[in-house]
Amino acid sequence: MRVRDSAGCIIREQVSLDAWVNIDEPEFGGKMTLLPNPNRGDFWLKIELNSPQDMELHIFDMKGQLVYLESLGHHTSLKKHLQLHQLPAGLYLLQIQTETEMVREKLLILNE
Repeated sequence: MRVRDSAGCIIREQVSLDAWVNIDEPEFGGKMTLLPNPNRGDFWLKIELNSPQDMELHIFDMKGQLVYLESLGHHTSLKKHLQLHQLPAGLYLLQIQTETEMVREKLLILNE
């Protein structure tokens, strides 16, 4: 690095920066399955948790906008048929949020 002070003196110094970025997300202790994936907006969501918890389903588009939200209730396991034909074809991020955990999965919706 080279710095010039107000008197015009130049100071040279070598600087080394080590930057580590880590975003800790709670680990998901259960299992989530989307079938089929890719699909045409018609698919099954299967969730299995280690203990009963309240669950919410969030679906985000690739711009990060929430396009679908549903409370799934208090369960240990859940199998839900979703029909999201109103969503345009594209790549989405499906997120399950519980009281203590979160899991995300890519969801690809194809044209009819």
